[in-house]
Amino acid sequence: MKRKILFTAIGIIIITIIFIATRLKNEPGDELEITTQIKRNAFKIEVTSAGELDAKNSVKILGPSGLRTVYIWEVKIENIIEEGTLVKKGDYVARLDPTAITDRVEKKDAELQQSSSEFIQAKLDTALELRKARDELINLKYEIEQKKIVLEQSSFEPPATQKQNQYELEKAERAYQQSP
Repeated sequence: MKRKILFTAIGIIIITIIFIATRLKNEPGDELEITTQIKRNAFKIEVTSAGELDAKNSVKILGPSGLRTVYIWEVKIENIIEEGTLVKKGDYVARLDPTAITDRVEKKDAELQQSSSEFIQAKLDTALELRKARDELINLKYEIEQKKIVLEQSSFEPPATQKQNQYELEKAERAYQQSP
């Protein structure tokens, strides 16, 4: 507790001394005059500044506008003319790196070939399935004809056999009608 009081007292004394010392220095009559000899010499005006200089007549040259529609976000400049060169309309200015475009074209070409081969495969599969379905229909027609012949030949057999042959004929006809 005594230490706190001691440090507080020392702090108040130091602040008071600083306050009194600053008041004594700035009395109104203590101003100093600074004088110097005048010399005649060349007076140079130099302005140093950092920044960019814009040309009085310039034209903005924009790259191809459709790159983003084909998902190309970055294009590198492969070659460009030197800065400060005067150019006219239609003169060569720069060449863009074509690798991004060629990569994209090759990728789309590979996708096209893949889709084309899948289409051809589907077409062949469909042709085979149609051929199989036609063969199945022809076989069902033959089966119906065969069941009709069996039914006609069973006219002298017992009624149960005739009825069974009739059911088999109807079953074959239903199978033919329900086939795709």
